[in-house]
Amino acid sequence: MKCYTISGMELYPRMPVPDMDKAFRLMKELNLVCAVHAEDYHLVDYYSHLMQEMGREDSESWSEGRTYEAEPEAIWSVVGITGKVGNKLHIVHLSTKEGLNVIRR
Repeated sequence: MKCYTISGMELYPRMPVPDMDKAFRLMKELNLVCAVHAEDYHLVDYYSHLMQEMGREDSESWSEGRTYEAEPEAIWSVVGITGKVGNKLHIVHLSTKEGLNVIRR
């Protein structure tokens, strides 16, 4: 099963922590792996809106709205839930060294 901590697609909405906890518990019961796209919703939402308020709509502003911290923050959250629930977890992609460090811990 694939879960998104943030999503730009209506078909795949973001999954808040309470819903993710429930989904992880179900996946553990079914012995399924959860694949997570990990970016912190609140950080990306804030900085993306900040870029828009500055009139920035270029491709660089899209990247700047997704701060370095957004990935490791989201990974901390899902790893924390997995630690409590005990389900199998796969982080779909990594783009930061700190995200990798969170997983290694």
